[in-house]
Amino acid sequence: MFRLLLVFMVLCTIIAASLTVFFWGPFSIDSVNSSHAVSGLVCAKPYKNFGRLFYIPNGLEHDFHITNTSNKVIELEVQATSCRCNEAVLSTESVRPGEETILTTKWKPAKLVGRTHFSVLLKLNTSPPKIMKVGGEVEILDYLRVDPKTVNFKTLKPAETKRQLVRIWPPRGESLSSKMRIALDKETPGLIAEIKEKKPHMMLVEITVHGDDSPGSRAYNVCFITEKTEQPRLDIPVRFEVLGKYIAEPNTIIMSRPQENETQWITIESTIDCENSFAVEKIDLDDEIFKITTESVSKRKIKLGFTPRLSSAKGKEASGCINVYFTKNKKPLSLDYLVIWK
Repeated sequence: MFRLLLVFMVLCTIIAASLTVFFWGPFSIDSVNSSHAVSGLVCAKPYKNFGRLFYIPNGLEHDFHITNTSNKVIELEVQATSCRCNEAVLSTESVRPGEETILTTKWKPAKLVGRTHFSVLLKLNTSPPKIMKVGGEVEILDYLRVDPKTVNFKTLKPAETKRQLVRIWPPRGESLSSKMRIALDKETPGLIAEIKEKKPHMMLVEITVHGDDSPGSRAYNVCFITEKTEQPRLDIPVRFEVLGKYIAEPNTIIMSRPQENETQWITIESTIDCENSFAVEKIDLDDEIFKITTESVSKRKIKLGFTPRLSSAKGKEASGCINVYFTKNKKPLSLDYLVIWK
């Protein structure tokens, strides 16, 4: 019983090792008959090195020619491929003496950059069955290089303009397509991209952003496309945030169990150039629960002090919105407040 168990374990180990070798091991392995000649079938070039390629939009295709050098008909079939991205088809599965079959492989590597391999296992219906292995490799290069890869302008004030030059170039010995052009997103308010210089070995692009009256974060892509299929599309992310005309710090009033004459100060700064010091025109409150004090700090900065009126305390808490209007500006600055009385 012990001997049978030992033999079974050895056989399992050998089978597992063989399967691993078939799919992932070195190409030429005698133990699995992966040489170019197996039981009368000969493949003169069982391994295809596609070399170094920059871009593979439609995948790779190659024909392996397999000849029957024996004196009998040999039946064979595709047993397995190394990945789902590889298709393999035989022109015929029955090869007469002196004739050949063509194994056509279509391979679209899942790996976008770097060296990658593929393999195909052919099963010969001989007695006992044998395996022939063919395959290949390719090194995919990152074609277009760009500096910087992402353009981040961080923050823009209203009406402020910022510019950034981006350099694009191909590997040494290659050239950019003369038909390469810029394609922006459908709606890119505040963004302009323009080719400033274009040569076969280098292209300079100027990206310009402009702050408008709509504050918030923006995320766009500047795309470069070409009609040449061997050169891929390139996307350059552009990020920036447009500030509002007025910035409050902090932008929320929160007070818990305020004491008599306790005041929270908020600093408001104008992000636009002012000919004269900007001033508060009026303040709208949901409830008259604050006494408000105004102090001028500089030409573009003021402070507002909010002192809760303890006589206005009704219930456990009060919350709402305060709209602050400034001179020559119809759009208010909104501040949220929360006062916890008890």
